[in-house]
Amino acid sequence: MVGIVDYVIDHADHAFISLIMVAPAYRGKGIDRELVQGIEDEVRKSKGCRTIMAAVQINNAPALGFWRNLGYEVTDGEPVLQPDQTTVCFVRKEVSA
Repeated sequence: MVGIVDYVIDHADHAFISLIMVAPAYRGKGIDRELVQGIEDEVRKSKGCRTIMAAVQINNAPALGFWRNLGYEVTDGEPVLQPDQTTVCFVRKEVSA
């Protein structure tokens, strides 16, 4: 297995990417970027859904940079403490049809 991605269209207006993992041997090859772009393509096909969101640990600078490089912006909301005691912020991107 090269990697895994999990997302859901929560409501008619947005999708949420809950998991992206790429096996260590395949990292650094742009697969994570391709996975996100594939999700964006699928969301564009869905009727009315134009926003994609994801949660990112606030202390994970490389992950925040990854999302920003793909055009995602950190939302205005406060960081959220998760049950596993990590703190996340949310990123979002508007996609067009």
